[in-house]
Amino acid sequence: MCIRDRWIAGPIIAGRPSADIDALARFGDHLGYAFQISDDLLDVTGDAATVGKAVGKDAAAGKALISSNTIISLYGSSFADSRDKYGARKTDLVEGKVPTQLACVAVEGDGKRAPVFYVQNNQINAQAPFLLGGGPVEVRVIRDPGGRNEKRSADGSVNDPKALRSLQDEIEHLSGRISNLEDQWLEATQTVEDATAEATRLASRRSEVEDQMRALLKTRDAAVAEIKTELTDLAARRSTFASQVPDDVMTLYDRVAQRQGTGETACCRVTWLF
Repeated sequence: MCIRDRWIAGPIIAGRPSADIDALARFGDHLGYAFQISDDLLDVTGDAATVGKAVGKDAAAGKALISSNTIISLYGSSFADSRDKYGARKTDLVEGKVPTQLACVAVEGDGKRAPVFYVQNNQINAQAPFLLGGGPVEVRVIRDPGGRNEKRSADGSVNDPKALRSLQDEIEHLSGRISNLEDQWLEATQTVEDATAEATRLASRRSEVEDQMRALLKTRDAAVAEIKTELTDLAARRSTFASQVPDDVMTLYDRVAQRQGTGETACCRVTWLF
């Protein structure tokens, strides 16, 4: 009986709610994964005295052992673009579980989909599905699963070497095209970033200029108000002064003002008449 069943057997018998049973089932799954991973690692890195059993048996037999729920790595080519690496993130989880396809790639073991948590051009990391019985297990990599161009490795869909070579050439061509498009996208992204930075700089400069304009307008308005006040004061003083000047002198002043214009020069000329 696997670890998961040991955790849920008691609650099922006790009639616990399904939510509790599901939670314990998930816990049992993860505990089983951890146990199997530790067991596989100890078979490679441990010693018999510490582990309590013979180690290195799989390597000695030349086997790549696959057990249910163990972590497996598949090696090949053209799984993804040569520069891309995809790791399953929280947003990729399906009902809280690792997805069975990632970056348009899926893995099947013994006809069952395996959770996939890492994909790059020459490597896929997945978790082996629950396997029944023993003996050889057929593992397949599926490109574009469920899509129109779905391709399966070692499934007999391409038997002609020429057709296989044609497909490989097409994949290489598409990979190159994807690489070129990514370069163009990166260049366009950089252009947008530069334009955004320049727009931000110009907006900041515009704000500075507007602040300067507001300050200058404020200074201008203050100066205009001061000039108006001074003009009003000068007009009052002129009126007072004019009332004290004899009429004949004012008449002469008016004639000079008409010829020379009012202002300081005219006033100076009138001054010489006294």
